[in-house]
Amino acid sequence: TTYAAEAGIAIPPRCHGRAARLKPTKQQQTTPISRPSREGEVCLKNSMAGTATRMWFKQLRRLQSLKHAVSANNQAASAVAYRIELWQSIHRAKGFYPNFAQWWSTVTHEIDGVPEQLPLAVPAESAIADSLFDSFHLHFRAFEQWHLKERSTCLKLKYAGSLEAVFMDLRKDPKPG
Repeated sequence: TTYAAEAGIAIPPRCHGRAARLKPTKQQQTTPISRPSREGEVCLKNSMAGTATRMWFKQLRRLQSLKHAVSANNQAASAVAYRIELWQSIHRAKGFYPNFAQWWSTVTHEIDGVPEQLPLAVPAESAIADSLFDSFHLHFRAFEQWHLKERSTCLKLKYAGSLEAVFMDLRKDPKPG
């Protein structure tokens, strides 16, 4: 057995290494997309967002859900359990180096009332949950804008030489070379 198996970590098949297959396999390529936002929820400005932007957007939705759950102040056992699980998923979120709590303490916050350190327990006050969401919302929009600008720059450089590259990308069966 491997360390990953003992620790209960699932390794995707593509990470099993060389010589794991004897013949090539064809895989369907899919473009991951975020679920559409409901009315009143935050939305992505561009549906062609990269992986990192989608992870940040997922975190933004979690914080928005937390904001609504804390402001509802429902004390039923299921509502309290939901807030605790949501807070744990916010702490475990991928896409932040080295983790979300440490990332949070390294960024500057322009919103008043934002805690410098991410609380360990679910914020009980709606003002704190609101400020957490508002601050991350600003960081997300700045990251999204930067990502879109970088994507635009890369595409301009790719197609700067001639329109032939554009036509090759749009063809169903591109001719090599």
